[in-house]
Amino acid sequence: MIADYKFSGKEPLRETVLSACNEKPKLLERKKIFARVVSKLLDIINKFDDALGELGEEE
Repeated sequence: MIADYKFSGKEPLRETVLSACNEKPKLLERKKIFARVVSKLLDIINKFDDALGELGEEE
């Protein structure tokens, strides 16, 4: 999912995120779980991509 996001710049599809879960979430929980996973994924990508750029500038 990370590689796809970095290539296309688009959030992953709901089916992709939910299929990556260990247990299939209930219908009422899917929207919350999808939003939480995507926000955490974007936080990780932004944290490490931005941090790598800053390290190169300081040296």
